[in-house]
Amino acid sequence: MGSNTKMISMITSLVLGALGTIFVILVGFADGDEELTSAVDNGLVVTGIVLGVAVLGALGSFVNGLVVNPKGIKNALIGIAALALVVLVAWLMADPSAYAKYDLEGGMATFVAVGLNMFFITALLTLLTVVYSGVARILK
Repeated sequence: MGSNTKMISMITSLVLGALGTIFVILVGFADGDEELTSAVDNGLVVTGIVLGVAVLGALGSFVNGLVVNPKGIKNALIGIAALALVVLVAWLMADPSAYAKYDLEGGMATFVAVGLNMFFITALLTLLTVVYSGVARILK
């Protein structure tokens, strides 16, 4: 079973890589705006399909892992709760007025602020984890 999965994923990767290469070549050789638009649109459709397959594969793998190891549900829920906490803190810290000069439509300034705040929070947590690990190793 394991070797079949490996072979299927390798063939799928090669086929999708070849499709991506074909669309990049089509964009490179497009003569007019109409051909360029068509090539880019087709490339975006393939990208959407690949993204959908990847999301379904990730969700399937997640569910399979939970079926094989039901005790892992607790750890999965802890991870989801931690992510939700980071999103909540980032949302509460968001200041969309800082991005008003960029002429963003709708609530995009808020999403930009939340995304940047999430990046900064996770970077800070990563740095603190590395420092804690180093200090704990030295003190042992």
